[in-house]
Amino acid sequence: MPPAHPDLPTAPPCAGRTAPLRQPLRATVPELDGHADPLVSLIMCVWRPRPEWLIQAVESALGQRGCRVELIVVDDGCPEPVAGLLSRISDERLRIVRIEHGGLSRARNAGIAASRGSRLRFVDGDDVLDPDSTARLLRLVGSDEDVVAYGATMFCDAHLRPLQKRGSRIQGAAVTACLLNGFDVRIQALLFPRRVVEAAGPWDPGIAVCQDWDFTLRALEHARVRGEDKIALYYRRHAGSNSSSMAAVWQGTLQVVNGYLDRHPDARGTRLEARTRAMLAVLQASWETAGRPWRSSRFWRGALTDPSAALPVLRRHLPDATRELLKRTARRTLPAPVRRWLQAQRRGRTHSPPPGRVRFGSLRRVTPLSRAFGKDRGGLPIDRYYIERFLAVHAADIRGRVLEIGTDSYTRRFGGDRVARSDVLDVLEGNPKATIVADLTRADHVPSDTFDCIVLTQTLQFIYDVRTALRTLHRILKPGGVLLATAGGISQISRWDAERWGHYWNFTTGSARRLLEEAFPSGTIDVGAHGNVLAAVAFLHGMATHELRRDELDYRDPDYELVVTMRAIKPRR
Repeated sequence: MPPAHPDLPTAPPCAGRTAPLRQPLRATVPELDGHADPLVSLIMCVWRPRPEWLIQAVESALGQRGCRVELIVVDDGCPEPVAGLLSRISDERLRIVRIEHGGLSRARNAGIAASRGSRLRFVDGDDVLDPDSTARLLRLVGSDEDVVAYGATMFCDAHLRPLQKRGSRIQGAAVTACLLNGFDVRIQALLFPRRVVEAAGPWDPGIAVCQDWDFTLRALEHARVRGEDKIALYYRRHAGSNSSSMAAVWQGTLQVVNGYLDRHPDARGTRLEARTRAMLAVLQASWETAGRPWRSSRFWRGALTDPSAALPVLRRHLPDATRELLKRTARRTLPAPVRRWLQAQRRGRTHSPPPGRVRFGSLRRVTPLSRAFGKDRGGLPIDRYYIERFLAVHAADIRGRVLEIGTDSYTRRFGGDRVARSDVLDVLEGNPKATIVADLTRADHVPSDTFDCIVLTQTLQFIYDVRTALRTLHRILKPGGVLLATAGGISQISRWDAERWGHYWNFTTGSARRLLEEAFPSGTIDVGAHGNVLAAVAFLHGMATHELRRDELDYRDPDYELVVTMRAIKPRR
């Protein structure tokens, strides 16, 4: 949701008047008081407000129907204390927190710290909430702790006269759409579970503009969205609401995008980054041309890279008549598959061909292309791509005395001169590289507190008594030592291994974490997964890494765990 060129607002039934303050529906009750219905904390940060707008905003917040609310008004060091402006409002659900002036992000962090609810909504001191909106958003969230609910926004003029309604149709994962300017929902129309707010981390005071976009993006990295088209917010658009210079807006936009790429370095060099750069080009063209981006060559370069990047900007800036003409022309001239693809892009979804239009091509077969995991197709097996990337990220852990299973190839490749001694463990005698012959479920002869690092790739699925093996690994690690392990998730049966010692398990991040927690303290464990539906299908068919693009390999879908990675540290005594 990067801010577009100064544009549209919208308004409520109470436009032009200040309604009398409604009586509280319920007394303020702490969240953990036995109530079944959750307490919603409304956090309103205020800096030099217009008194009449502030009172109207506070009344709309306290006037929320059908739910329990508390209103935290954070006075961000206003020259005239907010407590005086709100002195006539007597409601035990209202609390005022005054802090030194430090900007919006610090004020919202203070509001979060003072709040008690399990659900949070960030509201402003110059907007008006629909009286039933919080209750509706609560119903959308339900009992889920990983769902952010949203409603539509009515942009208004300074007198709250409606101008334009804006919202979204996205349901489910929305982080990509949010990054690409396709999740058109203002933060005041969102309701967050506290767990999502905590997972997103504090508001970043280093971002002076686009703070809402940055926080929403970070929250959606940990949550799905569930929304509706009913109005949740009446957003008052006035001179002060777009006071940031375009230079500051552009700086904030770059901070948000670069922050996302820093948090997800595996996204760099992928199709997602290319689409993000296209979106930035389109936005910059919009700002440089005062809302007529089609006059800029920068806009067309971005649109050619990713046509969907142009759609949100065109929707904002094209006259209604022109938009309708383009829609009619598209419906008459574009083939149905192209129209469906554009609709999916506009809604932030992946295009799914309808029944009868799916093309299997070379994969329409009941036997795989290769049963050797792609080794016979002249490339690296797809699971090994993820394994090696995991080890490369944690290469600094491979140091001192290192134990690897079956071979020392990864120890030498990723440990280099940090490795003082390399050991190889094999369950069978006859391996010339093996320095230790042992079964991890019966390895009492392997001394305790011995290894600084253990590299255990694609082994656990062949051990029936996984719990005993993990306890052994914990025992033989030195205090402060690191276990780097990987295991198969979505996979064919390894017939060669199954015939020798059995192929017993395929793992998920959930099962891996539960098993590790039986041997290692939970705070020392990091479990992840890699893969997506395309990578999984290709791997099951025995295709090799070079047959997929890097962005196809790097895309992560949490519902398709092809390889599960585990890092665990044995605590120091």
